[in-house]
Amino acid sequence: MIKLFLDTNVLADIFFDRMPHSNHSLTLLTLASDRSWQLSTSALTIANLLYLLRKQSKSKQQESIEIVTKYVQVLDLNLEQIKQGITLNHEDTEDGIQMAVATANNQELILTRDLKGFLNCSIPVKTVAEFLNEHLTLDQ
Repeated sequence: MIKLFLDTNVLADIFFDRMPHSNHSLTLLTLASDRSWQLSTSALTIANLLYLLRKQSKSKQQESIEIVTKYVQVLDLNLEQIKQGITLNHEDTEDGIQMAVATANNQELILTRDLKGFLNCSIPVKTVAEFLNEHLTLDQ
C-alpha cells in the first residue's frame, strides 16, 4: 500500500474542472482502491475546499466533501503541526502545514501541482500526472 498525501490543489482541480489536471486527479481517485494506493489529505485541505466553494449552496458544499471523503482519508490537524508548518522556513505557510501533517502521518509521497511549494520537503513530491505516468506504465 502506497500512502499518498494530496495537496489542496489536487482536489480543487476536480471541483473547478481545471483541465487537464482534473482528469489526472479523477483518474487517481478512481484507480486508487484497485491499485493499493491509500489517499490522504489534511483537515486543512477540507477547510480550504469549503472556502473555495463558499459561493456554492450548503448542500453542494456537503456533497463535495462527501465525494472527497469517499475516496480520501482526512488526517487530523493539530496545533503542533501548525507550529511546525510555520517554522519550516517556508514562503507558503499552508504548504508548510501540509508538509507537517504528511510527515506526522508517515505519508510516502506528496502529490501536488505546486512542486515549488514543497522544496526541501523530507517526503518525495510529484505531480499527479508524473505519478500516474510512472505507475500506469509499470503496471502494463
